[in-house]
Amino acid sequence: MASCDTDLAGICIARKRGDTAPDKIFVTDPEAVAGTPLDVTGFGFVMTVNTEQDPDPVGPPIVGAELAQITGTIVDGPGGEVDFPWTPGDADQVPEAYFYDIQQTDTAGRILTIAKERYIFQQDLTK
Repeated sequence: MASCDTDLAGICIARKRGDTAPDKIFVTDPEAVAGTPLDVTGFGFVMTVNTEQDPDPVGPPIVGAELAQITGTIVDGPGGEVDFPWTPGDADQVPEAYFYDIQQTDTAGRILTIAKERYIFQQDLTK
């Protein structure tokens, strides 16, 4: 079974196939004391899960397949808390290791990739 031990920047995420509970992140301020939340009020977030770590954006051939693109929901803006809710269709993936990244768009429209890592779907008995 795939594990979360990698050298990519970010946090490895593992979930059971078919589970729809949201992935939750806490965004921190890189210019403040470690662990200080970044106020993300008014920001936008998107997480993309793909079969390839670095898909070719131009092709042909296109390398990798996008499995899901999930819009983040801000739960606590001043606390930096963001959820990425899964639909049943998006959560029903073949159990194996994929890759994800999360992009943040601030209130000035600047885009920043804040995480890039493995995303692992694990087999379970009930889907």
